[in-house]
Amino acid sequence: MSAIFEALQSPLPAPSAPVDTGSPDAWRALEERVGTEFPGDYKEFTRVYGSGALELGAAKPYEYVWLLSPFSDNPNLALASQIKPMCDAYAVMKDAFPEDYPREIYPSEGGILPWALDESRLFFYWLTKGGTTDWTILLEYEGRECVYSQSTTEFLYRAIRGELHCDFLRDDFFTTARFRCYDQITFG
Repeated sequence: MSAIFEALQSPLPAPSAPVDTGSPDAWRALEERVGTEFPGDYKEFTRVYGSGALELGAAKPYEYVWLLSPFSDNPNLALASQIKPMCDAYAVMKDAFPEDYPREIYPSEGGILPWALDESRLFFYWLTKGGTTDWTILLEYEGRECVYSQSTTEFLYRAIRGELHCDFLRDDFFTTARFRCYDQITFG
């Protein structure tokens, strides 16, 4: 376990009973289906936290950042089920507004590959240039973007500590976040 991953668990405690954590065989099958390996820290996060969302709490009451799950049965939350529609939606915007949506799309080298989203159309992508340890994080909202040269867990750790700055998010956007397993979230 990396030092940054251990540090993440202080402001964002892992659930005592994570759901949909996957197995080495499940990861191999997913990576074969999608056509790429996934970052090791993302796999570690999934193993420890399972499927879930960041409940934003005081920053945005009742709003969640939905972490696309590699192993969820819900197609709306499943990583493999959401890659194509999210990339297709970006492609439509790229065709209409190329100056605002300049990124290549996975499986192109350096292309965007989604891993999370929220209800207000804030999208979280990996920029898939180089090996998975080289991938960076892209936040995109209505054609505006912020890029972070960090791993997934380092991004989450720094975001929750209020250390990341982005012109379209309040600096405290993530600071009250807590992890909620998908089976703990109710609507209505």
